Amino acid sequence: MLNRLNKKGIDNIVATVILVGLVVILLLLAFLWGRNYIEQRIQKQLDISKVETQCNKVSFSVLSADAISENLFLQIENNGGETIGKFTFRVSDLSPVDLFQALNPSDVFKYEVNFEKDISSVGVVTIIPWVQVTNAVFVSCDNQINEAKF
Repeated sequence: MLNRLNKKGIDNIVATVILVGLVVILLLLAFLWGRNYIEQRIQKQLDISKVETQCNKVSFSVLSADAISENLFLQIENNGGETIGKFTFRVSDLSPVDLFQALNPSDVFKYEVNFEKDISSVGVVTIIPWVQVTNAVFVSCDNQINEAKF
């Protein structure tokens, strides 16, 4: 029992070195995490500005629009310098319909949009263009919305 009471703990210098080492490791981890976080934020801002630039190049016109029952037939021309990855079509209070048929610059395409109810009496469709950012990510160009009467 006496032998146990006479034992000393670790030396003060060793304890100080261990504490300083732990602090350095924690600071290094915080620095690495912070650097990664900042890089991700910068990349996100660059992606957003790229999308805004793409959306400024989007321009399209509706050459013709006809509705027969719940089907809407549109002929759309891409007048801008950016490929439109998809369109969203909205008619009154019905669920919007997305069509993923890309429309390249200067191209004209005939779209057939199928709604859940008869739309022939509504008379107006709102068309929202989207640009493709990555493989499966699209961003709407809300400043380029167009309406067509049928």
